Amino acid sequence: MYRTNWGIGHGLKDILEAHKGPFTGQGHKGLYEILTTSWHAQLSLNLAMLGSLTIVVAHHMYSMPLIHI
Repeated sequence: MYRTNWGIGHGLKDILEAHKGPFTGQGHKGLYEILTTSWHAQLSLNLAMLGSLTIVVAHHMYSMPLIHI
């Protein structure tokens, strides 16, 4: 659950800073700052999400029956 305007829940920065994986060592330390300040990182994430969305839309359009008028 992410933090709301009333301070309920967890902040994304806190979640990323607290993560300690078995192979990553320091975890995701500093990742939040990179994602919020780097235009290249934001562009790459947005393009990846847009590409995924277009694939989902294309699959749904392909599965719709063709109506002949």
